[in-house]
Amino acid sequence: MPRSFARRDLITKPSYEAALDSIAGADHWHLQEQSGAVALVTNDALALGRELVLDPGFDDATKWTLNTLGTSWSIAAGVAHCTSVDVFCQINADTVPIHQGKTYELRFTISNAATFAQMDIYTTSASDVNKLIILTSYANGSYIIPVPAAVGTISPSPGISLVFLARSAGSAFDMDDVSFKQTDILASSVYAPGTNPMDGTNNSMAIGQTAGGNLGYRYLGDGATTYLDVKSAEHNSKLNPTSFQVWLWLQKTTWDTTERDILSYTVDANNWIRIVDSTTAGTLSFQFRAGGTTEEVTLATGSPTTDVLVGLSVAGGVMKAWYRDTQTGSNQAVAGAFVGNFATMLIGARTTTPTFVHNGAVSHIGTANRELSASEWESIYASGGV
Repeated sequence: MPRSFARRDLITKPSYEAALDSIAGADHWHLQEQSGAVALVTNDALALGRELVLDPGFDDATKWTLNTLGTSWSIAAGVAHCTSVDVFCQINADTVPIHQGKTYELRFTISNAATFAQMDIYTTSASDVNKLIILTSYANGSYIIPVPAAVGTISPSPGISLVFLARSAGSAFDMDDVSFKQTDILASSVYAPGTNPMDGTNNSMAIGQTAGGNLGYRYLGDGATTYLDVKSAEHNSKLNPTSFQVWLWLQKTTWDTTERDILSYTVDANNWIRIVDSTTAGTLSFQFRAGGTTEEVTLATGSPTTDVLVGLSVAGGVMKAWYRDTQTGSNQAVAGAFVGNFATMLIGARTTTPTFVHNGAVSHIGTANRELSASEWESIYASGGV
């Protein structure tokens, strides 16, 4: 009798990783490594979405700084105006994480243009070595300008300014809707092994710990010194705080009354994303803090010792918490505006000191550039087989 390949397919479980291929716009650190100190990422080339300027619409003038040479610039009613006869008009946007060797895309809208013969765009200062691109003879309209990788001596660190300088005497125009995005984030299959810029750095978490169901392996934190760092220019570019979902599988043998961060993506004291093992034993706290206002969902888990799926999403001004196969708790309206680029993106700790260290295991970390549907979330859970 011929072998039945169909029967073999029916009784063979698909890998958990393969089951996630249908989740569009998502990246995964599966944490299946058996050696080394790097957490390999599988990243989706479509997962772009974050504006790297703090206030693209000029709605909050405090996010922009008028340069001393830029007395002809003003900001009002959500628009930047250049109206004087100065030869140099300059305006700066703070903390834009531009990185040497990356490719970006600049978008903006020009209106009421009486004169606009040339505008130069720089990082840090109006110096030729910092020049990104020169724009000439632009009329009213919306523009998409590619910014190539060879853009002078751009620092690899966050905190770069974006400088707009109108060089023509008598320049008069309005600027709005500034957008700056990284565009050269590739699928992981394009990268040679060990060269993916989104790979995470493992700070002493024990690898190769056996997980339940179809999950394969976990990374294990010791509750004192360990964490996983998944911050990169690419991850910061992708994770749009107005539309995202983050998740991971969590396992704890001991639930205690010490506060411990499972996931902690932080800009500053006023803006963060956290999933926290709280000071109440067995209770998780899902937190989204934007502009100094925290939205929170708490959940009494019953202190399971098996692998559980946890997540947090924001979309349409609403935060949701997710646990096991469904949403948990009620929708939380986001009251504040999330401002800034991520300073740290850690799994299993809040800071690199480290502090608030997780005393358990994690696996299959995910980030999506949108909120997943309820059925997509349930399918992730079901594929885990726990």
